Amino acid sequence: MATLRVGGNSIALPDTFAWIDEFGWSPVKQTTKYSCTGTLLVQRGVKKAGRTMTLGGRGGASQRSIVAALYNSLTFDGDLVVNWLGTDYNVLWDQENPIETSTLLDDLADPDLDDWYWLTLRFIIV
Repeated sequence: MATLRVGGNSIALPDTFAWIDEFGWSPVKQTTKYSCTGTLLVQRGVKKAGRTMTLGGRGGASQRSIVAALYNSLTFDGDLVVNWLGTDYNVLWDQENPIETSTLLDDLADPDLDDWYWLTLRFIIV
């Protein structure tokens, strides 16, 4: 089971979550350009941090109570740790689009804390 530790509190993430972009990130940054003489110039280096961690996918459904707890953690200024398959990752929320809750599983006008949402979480590993 995956968890998000927010300070001293833990939020259990759905067992059905997948790390969608686990292997879609390159640890190497490379740029290329041509010099005035036509020589190809290549610069590359290994990134020290910044790997993306997007959790969700087809099984990414969670109860409203979990969504609310995650939303409340967006302004937390301390350490965030995602435990994924037994490994701890120090993370920050990707504040450009941290939590995507596309829709309720059931179209309800007044959802309860037990109602389910499709959910995608976006973090940056630091």
